[in-house]
Formats: sequence, structure tokens, C-alpha cells
Amino acid sequence: MTDETDDETDERVNPMPLAFLTGGGSAIGEGIARRLVERSWTVAVTDINPDLARQVAAAAGGAPHAEALTLDATDRSRVDATVNDLLARHGRLDALVNAAGGMRGLGIPKTDFADMTPAVWNRILDTNIQSVLQCSHAVLPAMIAAKRGAIISIAASRGLRGGPQASIYSAAKAAIIVF
Repeated sequence: MTDETDDETDERVNPMPLAFLTGGGSAIGEGIARRLVERSWTVAVTDINPDLARQVAAAAGGAPHAEALTLDATDRSRVDATVNDLLARHGRLDALVNAAGGMRGLGIPKTDFADMTPAVWNRILDTNIQSVLQCSHAVLPAMIAAKRGAIISIAASRGLRGGPQASIYSAAKAAIIVF
């Protein structure tokens, strides 16, 4: 078989493009999931909080258009397992949307850097930039093999100008912008 035949076969099996959305249980995640489903995408809504992932998947249209998966996007073994599962079930992965992040959802209040502990800033960095790196690295082999795919990483204006009580968060968002 030629590559062209293989591509046509994949299209018939799953004609709708698949997006892997991290941090999908957020308001931003819900907006992204809804817009993708409106544009005939299938969306794997992942979040560390399974209840929020289920709520967003349902609000975006539910099965078969949106499915909820529990995922800590900072855990590379879980990220790899999720990517492998999506590829096995859907036969493709067309987009990764890195929306996991923030501070509020982690229960971390805005705090001056001098008052933060290394554990707090590591949690902020892990959630906001390490998750982007882990997920992006995990999807690349399938996208490269398919010769198609998109990776979109959500940053924030804080990554452009910083903030006195969100210095580590701002640094992580700046890293996403540069990455």
C-alpha cells in the first residue's frame, strides 16, 4: 500500500480530526472544547480533576464528540499512556492544546517571591511549563509520522509583563511564549 492509501483508510475510520486538550476542566478549556466540537472535531478533554473533565466534555456535546479523561499533565508516564490510548482508539492525533496551568486551580494564592517556598514554585513551574513540554514531546512522534498536526500552548499576558505576586507564574508563561 502507498502512504496515500493509508491516509485515506485513516480518514474513513475516523473522519473527524482529534484534539488532545490538557487542563480541559477550566473555563478556557470549556471554550476551546466547545469551539472545536462546533467545527466538527473530536476532543479528548483531559484534566487532573475528573469531575471537571466530565462536565466540560458533556457541555461540549458529549460522546462521540467529546470524551473526558483524567490526566495529570505533569506525569510523563500518564501522558504517554493517554497519547498511546488515543492513538490506539482513534488512529490519529491532529492537535494538542496545552491549556493546563494557572495558580488558582492549584490552590496557590498570589504571594511575593520572598514568601514562596521551592515546593510552591516547583508546583507552579511543573503545572505551567513542564506539562507543556511533557505533552508536546509525547505527541511529536505520531505527528511527525503522520506529517501533520498542530500544537497550541496557552500562555497569558503575565508572560509578557510579569507581576509582583505572580513572578514564578509569569516566568512559566514567558517560557511557554518563547517555547
